[in-house]
Amino acid sequence: MPCRIWNPPRPRLLAIRSCSTCWPRRTRNSRPAHKPSCSRPIPIRSTRLAVAEDHEVNGRAAEALVAYRKALEADPGLLAAWRAVGDLERDSGGTQAAAAAYERALELDPGSTDLRLSLGQALLSLGLAEQALDHLQCAASAATPPRGGLEALGKAYMDLDRPSEAIDVLLRALAEADEAEERMRVHYWLAQGYRRVERAAEARTHLQKFAALRAEFTARDE
Repeated sequence: MPCRIWNPPRPRLLAIRSCSTCWPRRTRNSRPAHKPSCSRPIPIRSTRLAVAEDHEVNGRAAEALVAYRKALEADPGLLAAWRAVGDLERDSGGTQAAAAAYERALELDPGSTDLRLSLGQALLSLGLAEQALDHLQCAASAATPPRGGLEALGKAYMDLDRPSEAIDVLLRALAEADEAEERMRVHYWLAQGYRRVERAAEARTHLQKFAALRAEFTARDE
């Protein structure tokens, strides 16, 4: 599948509703006396989708998942619903179903780097690193890679026993990481990568940094 990063903005669709009571019928020599008070833009959206979103916003994940799937039965072209199903399935441990949902969403929006990352991460969790690699490479090649994209790509290289490539990507991830938890994970994977290429000193350095950050998190939770 070609890697297309640019994602054009989508205009919001609007519908105009009017009624005969507040919009008099035109005749040849007359004009409507006033602008209809009920003529206003109304967002076109699926009622089922609105119900699903309400469940999700209010923390009812199971009900939201059912409602999103019902919305997709009525309209399989709802990109937001496929994305939401993927996220909800992923969060509940349904990685296989999440991957399938992200794949459908990506068919509707092939330029989305976020969707490519989500699908790649799901495939990686399923042990399908080879299939995940193309999606993760595409996400990481964006001018501004989505958060976690470089780390996920590095892990894919590690799963494929390509530690040198993993190290290169993970060093980029470490340079761009702005959260301590993310840096902790990247230090761990760098330690594993350097260990595989038999560079013990670098492996030890990153393992020590990983241990120090983990100790901070442990002390913070106590």
